[in-house]
Amino acid sequence: MGKGARARRLRRGQTPPPRGRVASPSPDAERALDRPAAATRVPWSSFWIDHARAAVTLFALALVVRASLLLEISRTPFFLVRNIDSEAYHEWAVRIAAGQWMPTGAFYQSPFYAYYLALSSALFGVGSWGPRIPQVVLGSLSPVLIYAIGTRLFSPRVGWIAGVGLALYGPIILEEITFSKTTLLVVTSLAGFALYLWEAPRGRTVGMLAAGALFGVSVVGVGQWLLPFVALVAWVPMMADRLTPAARRRATVAFAVGGLAIILPLVAWNSLKGGGLILTSGDAGLNFYNGNNERASGLPAKPMWLRDVPQYEEGDARVLAERAVGHRLTPAEVSRYWSGQALTWIARHPGDWLVLLGKKLLTVAPDYAHAYIALGRCADAERVLTKVDRARGLAGPSGETRALLDACSARR
Repeated sequence: MGKGARARRLRRGQTPPPRGRVASPSPDAERALDRPAAATRVPWSSFWIDHARAAVTLFALALVVRASLLLEISRTPFFLVRNIDSEAYHEWAVRIAAGQWMPTGAFYQSPFYAYYLALSSALFGVGSWGPRIPQVVLGSLSPVLIYAIGTRLFSPRVGWIAGVGLALYGPIILEEITFSKTTLLVVTSLAGFALYLWEAPRGRTVGMLAAGALFGVSVVGVGQWLLPFVALVAWVPMMADRLTPAARRRATVAFAVGGLAIILPLVAWNSLKGGGLILTSGDAGLNFYNGNNERASGLPAKPMWLRDVPQYEEGDARVLAERAVGHRLTPAEVSRYWSGQALTWIARHPGDWLVLLGKKLLTVAPDYAHAYIALGRCADAERVLTKVDRARGLAGPSGETRALLDACSARR
């Protein structure tokens, strides 16, 4: 093994293989081989000491970019504008700040961001700066965390590429400088996963509790994280495969308990107030239907006559469901009705559903087009965007496609 490979293994906290011929191991050496691999891994705290320069550099780069863009947008009217969801969260936060800490019924939307806005208002006052400054600071931590994940799984070079890429990634920066829950959930998810990667092989109970709690916050913030959380619980024994069975069980239980301690109170409240099992929010069934029905095109398609605005959506979804079944429904039954409609369509039209899955995959294609545009490769961008428009059933280029291609031509 070359010097470069040995150095890379040492930086990642792995013991390099011995050089030359190896004699038969002694009993002491055999016992050493049986020790958990955790003994050869760099602890969480030591990693940050060894990689402090990279962490500081990535954090500073991300913070300068985000702060500059935040100052730029603050000089425009868009700084005061909230989109549909953020306006609903703002109104919810105002009610929380006024003393209405819990709703009278089940949570229809995931509650995490509303409580964050209420806390921000209590600490910094009501305004446009209070929520955004913590979002920018926390968002600047995300490139540092993804650097750690890339280094842990692959190499420092991969970590640097991932960290710089996230520090400069436009869509996530836009989320961080506006009113959006995405920033907070990206940070908690990355922090939880990074801690999971370090602590699971070592079987440290406290670390696994913390990792589980961070993922629990992510699940409370957006229910789609529930499935990854369950998968990671199941994967703990494989991550800790060189520990004793008892240590693997402790690590698995600690991670699960850390997450469930955050998730279960919300599930209990929703189920008690919603007339049946509701996990993190009452809109789960409708969201599943929106993405899986005969009118979906890779992008969500809401039911006919439903107003896709938070202050009306819950009531419209209930009225349409009750009209279809002919009697009143609890919030849990409304959610099950819409998820049931989606599952029925999938069962009756499996081929159409597989085609729909392909269209969903194509929705990420514009990201590649943006990369081509940044490089001035307009022909490649046009090829990608044309395929996306055709998959969506459009006879010609969409307005978005024309705007992107015009922007690309202007850059040239």
